[in-house]
Amino acid sequence: MYRIFSLIALLLFSTIQLTAQEANWNGYKISYIGKTTISKKMDGNQNAKLSIQNLSNVAAAPLYFDLYIEGFTAPSLERNLHGEFGWATFPNGGALQVPVGQQGFSQCWTQGAYENRMGNIPPTSGNSKTYKVHFLFSENQGALQGPYPKNASTVLDLPVNISFVNDDTLQLYRSGSKSLRLVVNPKTAGDFNLELFTESGGPQQNNIFQTTIAQAGNGSNVPYLFDFKLALRNDWYVKIRKGGKKSEYFKLDTAQSSNTVSLAEETIETSPYTIRLLKSIKSPTGFWRGAVSETTRTFVCIPGQENRAGTSSLITASKMYKIDFDGNILWTKDIGWEAWGGDMTTDGKLVAVASNGATIPTALNGNRGGDFIAILNGTDGSIYDTIVSGIQSRNVKFSSDGKFLAIGDQSGTFHVYDVAQKKIILSKAGLSSYGQNRELAWLDNNNAIVISTGDGYLRKFNLSTDKKTASLVWTAYTGGWAFINGLTISKDGLYIGTGTKSKDQTIINAATGQVLWSKYTGLFDVAFTPNADRMATFGGYIFRRDNGNLLGHTGRAGVASFSPDGKYLMQADRVQVTNGSFGDNAVTIMNNIGDRVADADGKSNFYDSLDLTTTGGEQVQWAYWSEDGKRIIVLSRDMDLKEEVGISIFRVETCSITAPTVTNLTVCQGTTASPLSAVATSGNSLLWYGTNLTGGTASSTAPTVSTTTAGQTIYYVSQFNATSGCESKRSALTVTVNPTPTKPTISQSGSDLVSSAATGNVWHKESVEIVGAVDKTYKPTSSGNYTVQVRLNGCNSPMSDNFNYVVTSIVNTSVETSIYKLYPNPVKDRVFLDAGNIAHKINYQLFDAKGSVLLSNSFTKSTLIDLSRFSAGAYTILITNTKTLKQESRQLIKH
Repeated sequence: MYRIFSLIALLLFSTIQLTAQEANWNGYKISYIGKTTISKKMDGNQNAKLSIQNLSNVAAAPLYFDLYIEGFTAPSLERNLHGEFGWATFPNGGALQVPVGQQGFSQCWTQGAYENRMGNIPPTSGNSKTYKVHFLFSENQGALQGPYPKNASTVLDLPVNISFVNDDTLQLYRSGSKSLRLVVNPKTAGDFNLELFTESGGPQQNNIFQTTIAQAGNGSNVPYLFDFKLALRNDWYVKIRKGGKKSEYFKLDTAQSSNTVSLAEETIETSPYTIRLLKSIKSPTGFWRGAVSETTRTFVCIPGQENRAGTSSLITASKMYKIDFDGNILWTKDIGWEAWGGDMTTDGKLVAVASNGATIPTALNGNRGGDFIAILNGTDGSIYDTIVSGIQSRNVKFSSDGKFLAIGDQSGTFHVYDVAQKKIILSKAGLSSYGQNRELAWLDNNNAIVISTGDGYLRKFNLSTDKKTASLVWTAYTGGWAFINGLTISKDGLYIGTGTKSKDQTIINAATGQVLWSKYTGLFDVAFTPNADRMATFGGYIFRRDNGNLLGHTGRAGVASFSPDGKYLMQADRVQVTNGSFGDNAVTIMNNIGDRVADADGKSNFYDSLDLTTTGGEQVQWAYWSEDGKRIIVLSRDMDLKEEVGISIFRVETCSITAPTVTNLTVCQGTTASPLSAVATSGNSLLWYGTNLTGGTASSTAPTVSTTTAGQTIYYVSQFNATSGCESKRSALTVTVNPTPTKPTISQSGSDLVSSAATGNVWHKESVEIVGAVDKTYKPTSSGNYTVQVRLNGCNSPMSDNFNYVVTSIVNTSVETSIYKLYPNPVKDRVFLDAGNIAHKINYQLFDAKGSVLLSNSFTKSTLIDLSRFSAGAYTILITNTKTLKQESRQLIKH
C-alpha cells in the first residue's frame, strides 16, 4: 500500500500547479480558483471555489449558481442539478450580486465525492477518481433547471475536471519528494510524541517519533533529528509533546531542507476546576439555540431544527423552557412547532421565539397557522405580543437594552420591532436577493446591525437614532451564511468572527469591515477569548485572532467556549462513551492551546450519565460558560429517543475545601450496624454519594451498612459549603464486614485437646476463658468440660460443643496407640468395643458432656454398646483393665 501512495503522491503533489480555468461571459470574468486535485488525507474536503469579476456589466443583476456533475442522477429530474447534499452550493438560498469593477466568489462542498448519493461511486482507498463538474451561472434562476446541456444563451457552463485522491492510509511523512530534516532541541532528554499534519487535513493523532527518527538527542548538546519526504505545500505542521508538558506546534518551511525548533517544555497545569453535574433534564425534543440573562441567572432553550426522533410528527411536541442556573424549571411553553430563532432580553423580562415552517394553528401565530414570531413575558411565558406580518424568520435578536427586536428573514433583509409600541418600525432593510439569514447581531451600542446572508456576505448597517432607517456601511465576504454560534462579536465589540455553512472561518474588523483573515477549516462556529487574542472552532482548531495562525487543536469536536479568564477552553458534545453502550453528553476542559487538563482527581471529561444517546447523529448544539465561571449549560438536538436528556447543567467550582475526615469501619457479619459518620469542617454539611466515586445523587442522610454478606465496600462522602456553593472532593470510607468464623470442633490426641481451627482459638473450661490458652492444641490438667471459640478480625465464632475430658491415673491414649478398637465413630445407634487379645474382664463407663455417668458395664473380648436412646453429641468412654487397672478414655461422637 505504501508503494501505491508514494507513487500517487509523487505524481500528483510534487508537481501540482493550480491552473485557473476561466471564461468571459456577459461582462464577467469567471475563473475557477480552487484545487483541481484534492487529497483526502492532506486537503480534507476543500471547497471548489470560483472568482467572479464584474468587468463591464453595469446592470449587475443577481447571479444564480449551481452544479451539474457528469454521471450523476439528480434527486429532482425537473431541476436536474446536483448542488446539494455533499455538493452544497454557496451562495446558498440566495444569489450573488457583484457591482461593476468588483469581485465576488462562489463555491461548493466536495465531500459529496465520498458519498453514495445521486448515483455516485466514491473512489476506494488507494485510488483516485476524476469528476467533471459543470459550474453553472445565470441571471435567471429558472434557466439553470431542466435538461442538460443548458441553454448557452442564458447560462454560462464552466466545466472543470477535479480529481479526488483517496489516500486515507497515506503515511504523511512519505507523502512526496521534498526531503526535509527536522532538528529538535529539547531542554531535557527523553522520547516525546511527534505528530505531522497539514492544517487543511487536520491533526492525525499518530505518533511518528520512532518511524522518522534519524538521531536521538541527549537533551543538551545533541539534538534529535527526524527525516521526512513531504508533498510540496505550505501548511505542514508538527506537534511535539513530552510527558507532563504542554503541546508545542511548529509550522514547517518546506522551502528549506532543514527546520530547527527548540522546545519550551512548559509543565502542563492541573485544571483549577472541579465540574459536577448539577441537573439533567429530559425533553421531548432537542434544541437549536439558547439565550441567557446573566443578571437574573436564567436561560431559555429554543427547540430547533432536526429535533425529532424518527418521525417528523414529534415536531409538534416542541417545547420552550426557562430555567435558572441552579436547574429549577421556571416555566415551559408548548409552541407546537420547531423554532429556528429565539432570544431573551438581558434582564430576562422578555423572550422572543421565531418559527419558520409552522403549519398548525397556535396561540403564537394568532391561531391562523403558519410562521410566527412571538414575544413572551419572561416571568411566566405568557404571550406579550405576536407578529403576524408574514415574515419568514429564522433569527431574532433583542438589543442590549431590550427596547428593540431585530428580525432576520429568508430573503436576506431584516426588520426592527419596537417592543414598547408593539410594532415593526423598520421593514426589509437590505436587498432581497441576498438570500436566507440565520444569524444577525447588534453592534455599536445598539446603533448598528450586522447580518449574514445566503450570498456568502456579512453586511453592517448603521441605524438612525429612532431605528427607522438603515444605511449600508460595509460588505465583507465570509463564504456562506453564518451558522448557529457562527456570528460572534468579541467582548470589546472590535471584532466579528464568523463560522459559516460553507465551513469557512473569518475574522473581520467591526468598524471597517476589513477581513483580517479567512480560511476553510471544514467546520462551523467561532468562540473568542474574553480579550479576543484567539478564537476556537467547533472542530477544535484554535487560531490567533489577528493573523489566523494555528495555535493548537483539541483533538475532538464540540461547541466551544472559553473560561472567563481566557486560560481554558471547554468543548461539549456527545462523543464520549463511558458505559459501553451509550454516548454520554460530555464536557471536556482544555488549556488555551487544546491540551486536556485534568482536575485534582485526574479527570478532564465530565459526563451527564443520565444521557442515553445511542447514535452518532445526536449532538450538542449550543453551550454556554457563565460569566462568573460557575456554570456550564449544554443543549442538545437530534434526539434518538422520544424523550432524552436535552439539557445538562454543570456546576464549575474552584474550591479549596478539604475533603471530610473519615475513619474506616470494621464490623462483623450479622451484627447490627449504625449509620456511617464523617467529620465536616464547621459551617459545611456532609453529602453522601453511596458507593459512587463519581456521579450519583447526593444525600444528606448517611447510609447504613448491611452486614448480611461479608466483604469490603467503599462509600463516598463530600462536604459542601452553601455560602460559597463549593463542594470538596469525596472521601472514601471503607467498610469491612468480616465473616463470622466457623464453629470449631474438639478432638483428642493423646493427652491433648485439638481444635479444628488453625488460628484464633480461645479455650474455655466450664464456660470460663482459660488465660493464655490460644493455640490449636491444649493440654488439660484436670477433668472437666472444655470448649473452644475462634476469634478472627474481632469476630467470634459460635462456641464449640463441650468436650468432657477425664484425667485418669494412666494417661489418656490416642486412637493410634490404643489397644482398643471403637467403631464406628462417629456412631448412629450401636458402637462396637473390641479389647483385642485381652482375655480377662474389661470395665467401661459412658459419660456425657457434663461428666454424668450414663452407662457402666463389663465385657470380655468385645461388646456391642447400644446408644440409640441417647441424643446426638459428644460422649466419653472410660475403659479399665481389671487386671492391670490401666485406664484409657476415648472420645465418641453420636449423630
